[in-house]
Amino acid sequence: MNLKKKQDLFMASISHELRTPLTSILGYGDLLNNTHLGSKQQEYLKRMLHSSKYLLSLVGDFLDIVKFQNDEIDLDLKEIRLHTVLSECAEIIKANLHENVKFETNIPFLTYTILADDRRIKQVMLNLLSNAAKFTKYGTIKFYIKNVTEYDDQIKITVNIEDSGIGMSKEVQKALFSPFVTNDSTQGFGLGLYISQEIIRLMGGEIKVTSQEGEGSTFSVTFLAKKSKNKDINQILSGKNILILSDDIEFNQTFSDTLNNFNSTLHSYSPSKDMPSTFRNIFASTIEYHIVIFDMNYIDFDIINLISTLRVLHPNIKCVALIDNNNDIKISIFDKVIQTPIEVQNFICELEELSVIHHKHKKNNQFIDFSHLNVLVVEDVEMSRHYIKEMFSVSFSIQCDTAINGRDAVEKVTNNTYDIIFMDIRMPVLNGLDATKEIRTFNPSIPIICMSADVHEEDKQAAKDIGMNSFIQKPLDKSEIIESLLKLIPQGTTCNIHNYKNLKNDKVSNKSTQLISLKDIAYNHLSENFDRETIHLLFSKSIKSIELHLNNVKSHLKNRDYQGLVEDFHAFRGLLGNLGLEHEVKTASKLQIHFKKNDFNQAVVTKVLLFTDKIRTFLKDIEVELSNQ
Repeated sequence: MNLKKKQDLFMASISHELRTPLTSILGYGDLLNNTHLGSKQQEYLKRMLHSSKYLLSLVGDFLDIVKFQNDEIDLDLKEIRLHTVLSECAEIIKANLHENVKFETNIPFLTYTILADDRRIKQVMLNLLSNAAKFTKYGTIKFYIKNVTEYDDQIKITVNIEDSGIGMSKEVQKALFSPFVTNDSTQGFGLGLYISQEIIRLMGGEIKVTSQEGEGSTFSVTFLAKKSKNKDINQILSGKNILILSDDIEFNQTFSDTLNNFNSTLHSYSPSKDMPSTFRNIFASTIEYHIVIFDMNYIDFDIINLISTLRVLHPNIKCVALIDNNNDIKISIFDKVIQTPIEVQNFICELEELSVIHHKHKKNNQFIDFSHLNVLVVEDVEMSRHYIKEMFSVSFSIQCDTAINGRDAVEKVTNNTYDIIFMDIRMPVLNGLDATKEIRTFNPSIPIICMSADVHEEDKQAAKDIGMNSFIQKPLDKSEIIESLLKLIPQGTTCNIHNYKNLKNDKVSNKSTQLISLKDIAYNHLSENFDRETIHLLFSKSIKSIELHLNNVKSHLKNRDYQGLVEDFHAFRGLLGNLGLEHEVKTASKLQIHFKKNDFNQAVVTKVLLFTDKIRTFLKDIEVELSNQ
């Protein structure tokens, strides 16, 4: 083996060893973020996750040195929201600022997504922001988009990072972007700036610096990207009526101006004025409010009754609390709690995330339910394996099977039917590539997604050549998993239920698997014991009982009535079991256990919404069946 091969193998191993535990740290942090936490706990967790992401970027810097020297760096272009990428960088760096430093951002929204490598953009920006934070102990750091120039299908973006730190001499500036310059005269600048400049050059741009000793520095980053044809950015809040109770006049005005650009309206009231009169005006208004924001930094009265009344008047309203680090409130009454101070652009993103919860996993106005998929996860590291299994359960309601290496995976695929496989590459006994090669000899059609920390283009090509369908980089990103599921699983499979009694023992490929509706499953189950007239009667009675508990669930969710929800899902288990809907009975049982434990988080709410949406569709199908008889 030549020296280059040995070097590449060593770097690939280092990449795998470092990224694997980071996957678990970031992953478990994300799962923890979906549980009930106090405001201070949320802030601690937020800082922990940001620091972990920063560590991940440092690992990337280390690995990229060899890649650049071997001319092996490639850009992974994808459709991204520039504001989201830059805002995440700003949030990460806030935890590293000195106490007397003010951090200002101005990152306006673009009306379209762009095609760019978001991971590389973050890497560059975090490197520059980290340097600014390190060498600025007093004054201000500014992070803003200076200029956006649009061409036919391209966009040229300039982002500036200004600081009032110690600055640099002309001599230091000359060697700033040279590799392996780590002596004291560089004031700590090393490989990061060299890597950043090379990345930006790959993007068709450059990094320029102006600085004077004792007066600070300005780094100007210019790069090219392609414009996406999709112009649906920031449409989630379009047409929404948003109510805010806050005395922060400047924030309210900026917030209102931004919402106007989205065709949304802000209605603001001062909580320090005549609140009884304000309440009457709000309650008497014919406006349908979609979101109400309580700035708890200005509110000193009990708002529980107000929130309860608003939820009665506007059943779909979302309640948001704005709090500072010293404000500890009962957060269970809110749909979302946001720490202040916060930039208006970041606040908009938080509200979009809140509004999109009912649309999560939606396609063509129908919920995409992944819970019935049979998924195999192949991962040799126990902690990572456990995290991925938990993530699939919490985020997608998928109870996946696992394999500890490639040999174990081949045996499980031989003896079981799976809809999709998530396969690690570097494993003992039998690696992911060789395992895929064996699986393809007897199952050429099952989708296999490669999970790997190795991001060399040849690694991706090797995975593709061996028969893998897609490539996801570690740490795993839920949005990429959703994209892979929607792309690789046949559409009918993700929208319907299969593998019931008459399908359990059928070892068939995904393409030939019979798809059957809940109505047909129930009808087939009842027809084994009853005539058509009796089935008609049972369906009619089922509709009334199931509709009753669906309405109860809606009410009990709104009121956080755990005992009521336990009883609802106990009833569903009996009602749906009588109809032979075994999968739905299992889902109802799992949800019942959640509410017995008072486990009420956003992931559980999403599972309830998916479940009730599916059952309502089932009832509509029954009603159509009855009307045709």
